[in-house]
Amino acid sequence: MEDIFANLRTNSPQQEVAQTSATRTLQNEQDNDEQQIVHGSYAFEKMMLTYVQNGQAEKLRDALSGGINIKAGEMAKDELRQAKNAGICGATVASRAAIEGGLDSTVAFGLSDLYIQKFEALKDFGSIAQLTNDMFIDFAQRVQLVKYGAAEDAYFFKECARYIAAHITSALSTSVVANALHISRSYLCAKFKAETGTTLSRYIQQEKAQEAKRLLRHTDKSLSQIAMHLAYSSQSHFQNAFKEATGETPMRYRRGRY
Repeated sequence: MEDIFANLRTNSPQQEVAQTSATRTLQNEQDNDEQQIVHGSYAFEKMMLTYVQNGQAEKLRDALSGGINIKAGEMAKDELRQAKNAGICGATVASRAAIEGGLDSTVAFGLSDLYIQKFEALKDFGSIAQLTNDMFIDFAQRVQLVKYGAAEDAYFFKECARYIAAHITSALSTSVVANALHISRSYLCAKFKAETGTTLSRYIQQEKAQEAKRLLRHTDKSLSQIAMHLAYSSQSHFQNAFKEATGETPMRYRRGRY
């Protein structure tokens, strides 16, 4: 898995220096964590698979919005083969993450086979990089639909999911989301429940918990730092909300992952 994104980026000396610097910043400071995770790094790839498994399509799209650095000019035949192999490996691990997230295994493996065929048919590096992005987002969207029971044309769910993903580190509530979307709170909550079968407040709580899980796994942030990062009123508020959403305390979750 380490080479999926690494094989889809330019490795100039300047970029290697930038990658080393960014990785060091991630390890030592852990501030602005998503911006510090470098494309091609193990941490970045783990984050991508976490988003797929959680069905966090908007978070994944935001993380990939900068695009993958691609090589210019004519490529040697073996390099193109290597890029295709990286994409094929990505299809395999993305399908597994999607299955862990609740996607039917038959659907996941069928989708993986389809993307593998697409990778084999491509003739240039840029197309492979773009297909890799599209593939991960596709898997995440399918898991998202399974988790929340929303139809593909579920307008209110998608609008809420998009806003919440973009503002996950802000103080969120049903009123905040409704105001941002210029819709009455009662109407939005009713439509969201009708589209997904769950409440908007619970969805917000679950998304906050998923982001907290990622921080607990992949950073050294303390519980108080995570609480502040995710705009909880206090560490105790964060701990109580996390336990309600996941069934275990943040510290127990972190210890269980090491």
